Amino acid sequence: MPICIRDVALMASLAAGLVIASRLWDIASHMNSRMILACALLVAVTPVEWALEGALDIDSPALRVIVSVPTGIGGAFLVARLLGMELGRSSAM
Repeated sequence: MPICIRDVALMASLAAGLVIASRLWDIASHMNSRMILACALLVAVTPVEWALEGALDIDSPALRVIVSVPTGIGGAFLVARLLGMELGRSSAM
């Protein structure tokens, strides 16, 4: 299966976001509903871009990377929040 530049950018930014979230564990573990909504909106950017790219017949690898980075970071913070809820941790990772 071919790998798109979007996939590479998502995985790299997800890894970077998890590193950032682990360093800022107090923020990630105490996210309020506004922060969770902001992260969810960041995650929703890539599917919207994907749909628009298909509908408008645009093929831009640079746009894919630019849009995928905030999606990966937002997803990482959501994952960190879910892990914090599951583990019941409030100290550093």
